[in-house]
Amino acid sequence: MNEYMINTGFSRVSVTAANEKDARRIYRENTTAEEKHFKDIAVELIRENVPATKQQEREALEKIKAIVATLGPRSYVGTALDGCLVDAEVNIENDFGDSMRARWMEAENRVAQARFAEIQAQAEIDAQANIIPIDTTPTALPPTAAQALGAPPQPATIPQTNPGTGEIVEPTRQPTAQAATVEEPGF
Repeated sequence: MNEYMINTGFSRVSVTAANEKDARRIYRENTTAEEKHFKDIAVELIRENVPATKQQEREALEKIKAIVATLGPRSYVGTALDGCLVDAEVNIENDFGDSMRARWMEAENRVAQARFAEIQAQAEIDAQANIIPIDTTPTALPPTAAQALGAPPQPATIPQTNPGTGEIVEPTRQPTAQAATVEEPGF
């Protein structure tokens, strides 16, 4: 919406409208009989992106309700807007800014806070009872028995195939960096 200044030479009136044509129409609908006869009406854009008036909001809401009503009782749009149009009506009349989404997000936040508080309380109870909670979240693969006893990890095996027949031959161990280093005798 934009704010326009309407100047008739007789009076100056501020009008909020979507465009200049609507500003002229709104002015003519809301003027006295004497002012309607003025032919030279100057319309000047004062500000852009201003809020709509309450009456304009009410009119827009009625149009939206009529559109949704024509879609039928089980329409996708009607279902999505269930309760939202009532909120809009209350917002207009009481200068509120409520929305279904904001209430939903606030409820989600409260549930998350309650869960966190519950987890903290249980952790305190466990700590007082000297109970160490077991973390069941897997963070890595379990070590092999040899690794658990302190042996270094073994390199992975690579299956080999016979180039002539294509048969799998006994797997060999991948050479490690130490095995690849060959010390040559000094000359």
